[in-house]
Amino acid sequence: MEKLDDVCMQLVAIGEGLKNVDSMTDKKLLVQYPQIEWKKVKGMRDIISHHYFDVDAEAIFDVCTNHIPPLADTLTLSSETFLKIDSYTAMTKSISMCFGIQSNMICHPSLLNLKT
Repeated sequence: MEKLDDVCMQLVAIGEGLKNVDSMTDKKLLVQYPQIEWKKVKGMRDIISHHYFDVDAEAIFDVCTNHIPPLADTLTLSSETFLKIDSYTAMTKSISMCFGIQSNMICHPSLLNLKT
């Protein structure tokens, strides 16, 4: 359960960071990168924060495996723009954490031991 908590906290930080970016740029920056479903990324933060006991480990694993890499690629490609925003550093640290977790398979549902 502790590993799931760690991953979820990083996803919350990413979502919160992106909400801040969106707010600070009057919703004009993220729309320039339509390859990312920003609303869903930010919405993940809300789901985890407000419905934590309903969090599905399989869904979290899917996010780590399939959605964090393209998000990181987009933020890396546009880092000059994003570096001007205070939330960027904390957000990239959270993304790096998710990458480390994903690459080590720590967040795989079978390893999260949700029954304890």
